[in-house]
Amino acid sequence: GCARAASKSDGRYQALQDAMSRHQELEADEDWKQKYCRLCPKCARVVQKVDGCSAMVCGQDTHGGNQQHGCGHAFNWNEANAYQTSVVQRPSRKLKRVAKQRRFRGRAA
Repeated sequence: GCARAASKSDGRYQALQDAMSRHQELEADEDWKQKYCRLCPKCARVVQKVDGCSAMVCGQDTHGGNQQHGCGHAFNWNEANAYQTSVVQRPSRKLKRVAKQRRFRGRAA
């Protein structure tokens, strides 16, 4: 009865904590991409400039080495659109409040 309900509740709490943690990682990744990446003007693939000149080819790095997925379109880094963060929904305040209440009750692992 009570033990099973508490175990189920603790499982839900852990799932909530895991989801919030994954969301925070996603937000950090998106912030990094917004700061350091651009979009290929042809296929909109996310492109990172490691170093060197501004001449880029989608799907290649350092003048053709290390082939990666991409359309092969040549473009200028400075003219490419900046990557825009696509995370639009953050965990609700209610979920954070529930997690905080659980910690204060001493049930957090």
